Amino acid sequence: MASAFLRRKQPYLNSDLPSNGAPQLPPQPLERIGELSREEDEFDFAILLKPSNAPEHPQLNNAVVDHSHLRGKSKKDPTRARNLIIERIRHTGLHVKRLLSLNGKQTLLKVKAPQHVLEVGAERLRLRKLRKFDRIWMEFSRELHATFADFDEQLGGVRFIDSEKQSIVHALLTSAMADNGAGLNEFCPLKTKYPHRSNCHRFATGVLTQPIDDVAQYYGEKVAFYFAWTEMYTRWLLVPSIVGVVLFALQVSSKKIDHPLAPLYAVFMALWTSAFLIAWKRRASTLAYRWGTLGYEEDTEVTRPDFYGDPALSTPERKQYPAWRRYAKYAVTTPTVLASMALITMITYIAFAIRDRLECESLETKTHAKHVASAIGADLEHGLTLKNLKQLSSLGLDWTFWFYFLVAPLLYGLLIPVLDFAFTKWARAMTNWENHETESRYRSHLILKVFSFRFVHVFASLYYYAFAGSRGDNLLRVAIQLASFMVAGQLWKNVMETLYPLVLRRWHARQKKRDTNAQVSHSAVFNAMTLPMGGSRRRRSDALVMAGHRSTAAGGGGGASIEMNNTNAVIHEQCVRLEQASDKAWEEAELQTYDTFEDYTEMLIQFGYVSFFSLAFPLAPLLALVNNVVELRTDAFKLCHAKQRPIAHKASDIGVWFHVLQLMSVLAVLTNCLHVAFTTTLLERLFAWSLSSSVEAVTVTATTKVWVAFGAEHLLLALQVAMMLAIPAMPRDVQHKVRVEREQAKQESARAMAAKMLLLAATPARSDGDGDGDVDDA
Repeated sequence: MASAFLRRKQPYLNSDLPSNGAPQLPPQPLERIGELSREEDEFDFAILLKPSNAPEHPQLNNAVVDHSHLRGKSKKDPTRARNLIIERIRHTGLHVKRLLSLNGKQTLLKVKAPQHVLEVGAERLRLRKLRKFDRIWMEFSRELHATFADFDEQLGGVRFIDSEKQSIVHALLTSAMADNGAGLNEFCPLKTKYPHRSNCHRFATGVLTQPIDDVAQYYGEKVAFYFAWTEMYTRWLLVPSIVGVVLFALQVSSKKIDHPLAPLYAVFMALWTSAFLIAWKRRASTLAYRWGTLGYEEDTEVTRPDFYGDPALSTPERKQYPAWRRYAKYAVTTPTVLASMALITMITYIAFAIRDRLECESLETKTHAKHVASAIGADLEHGLTLKNLKQLSSLGLDWTFWFYFLVAPLLYGLLIPVLDFAFTKWARAMTNWENHETESRYRSHLILKVFSFRFVHVFASLYYYAFAGSRGDNLLRVAIQLASFMVAGQLWKNVMETLYPLVLRRWHARQKKRDTNAQVSHSAVFNAMTLPMGGSRRRRSDALVMAGHRSTAAGGGGGASIEMNNTNAVIHEQCVRLEQASDKAWEEAELQTYDTFEDYTEMLIQFGYVSFFSLAFPLAPLLALVNNVVELRTDAFKLCHAKQRPIAHKASDIGVWFHVLQLMSVLAVLTNCLHVAFTTTLLERLFAWSLSSSVEAVTVTATTKVWVAFGAEHLLLALQVAMMLAIPAMPRDVQHKVRVEREQAKQESARAMAAKMLLLAATPARSDGDGDGDVDDA
């Protein structure tokens, strides 16, 4: 079961608590100077406990409430929350190290897992490891740990990579306390020193080749699949870019967007999307097998801390939530999302339709103004006199025209980000209300909601100008708008993702350094140390008392010695406190979290630009190719320097994003067929050729165009399905290895079953011969 896989009979450490529920932890001595720097690479996670805003409760606002949320409860005992959290973590078997800020108001907990906890967690997580003798992936077992390739004799156990250690520690921290977890959800993984630097260097120097395997080992398979997909997508853009440049050159030379070869390019792009998805599916299965995540299912996931069950159905071992209640919630959230999409579509259509109508009216008004000016003896080319203004005031250029023509598009541009932000928060609230059990299912439903809304408001204007506009230059308008989206939008995004966080981070670091220096310079120890040597001993003693240390020296013979000892103790304490406050984990904990959602959204919208509207702007694949080369570097920089290290999640593919891509490939086929039928003159040329007539003399009705478009769309979709059936989703070598693994798993299962039956058969005979037998108290 997903929620009970971490359950064990006895906790790793004694978890007996006082009756009042508040653990009384022994005071932890301050660490020696240099101890933190030596153990920096050993810790996996950091948990930042911030002070409360309430003046009557100044220490911590974090106390245990339910599964994951930590809020202030005890105002009389401000350290209760911190100690309770530490006891929770220690109860799971994890090691905790406490750091204090320079002013003592914030606490940072650094967490790591010892070797025996890693092995127990790996076994319960059913992590797969390569076996030594046959290089086959098998589920980890502590009894057979010497048979795995990563077994280290000096360590006395299996050596786990960074992402595996993170998965185990993350499972222990997020599991509910009933499952012997800590029930927390606010923490950040720490960046290990040497792998982090190596990965960042290779990220920065590569162009289209990335250390995908190292990314999977360090950041987890979920992040690695994003970079692998982006890299492959960028490589596949090379051929459409070359073909698009050739078509663009032909369009420029002929001075017509409607070139005779444009329909062939549209069909090529429709088939290209299908071929790319098939190739990616094979690539994903190869990578998943290489990383040991092929066939990874969400049954192996930990239950989300925010998941709650129905008390009438739940048991202490597993939370249960009735399916009918969740489907009832789907019946509310799904129409809400569809209504939001319909609303943004209606707003887009009304805004651009009004602008087009006013633009047509302005052209008619300008033409009429020229006739009026000619009649009154004035020329618009050289200006008008005051005497003629009264005659021209009846041309209809009132304030409503300028409002709709200039202000309305501006308001539309400002309204879209506001609606996007509001809908994203609303979608998160709706997804939380749906109460999903696992993190992958929660993210899938959130992605479908948010991406559907963004897809509509991004592509609504392009579809309007391509098929619903009333002017004859719709294809040119689509090309101009698409070019502006792909150039200006991508540049702005890269600046906001890299330069802005870097400048903000350096500003915060400088501000923190200034505050630290101010606190040190105003501390009592600093003042005591900087007093003149000839100064009064009484003054130095008073300064030490201000630091919180007793001084028995009031100015006698032995008092100088005691005072010096106290001074050394205070200096040592302050130096340790300064070292704790300057630990790099503080800076990492304050960084923003990294999520692949925004990066996937950007890439899939760009994929839509390329696959839907390359007919109107054949340079779209080339711009996407150039942008993605830069995007790979900026994403790597952001991941290494501007964001927290993401939590390593297991994955066997890009998840729900692949289903979105499949839907977009179908939509690409339909869109390109509609392009050929409605925005090009291919049908007119074909009918003119068959009738031996001129193109201008042939008129094709809209009904005929619709039938032709849908006929071509069904033909291309049938070809797409045939390609998917003819090309297997898994390469032959991977299929063979998976088949061997399954056979060996069946054989081992049969051996285990036979051994169990033999043991059961031998038990009665041993009991008869030995009487009562011996009882194992283990």
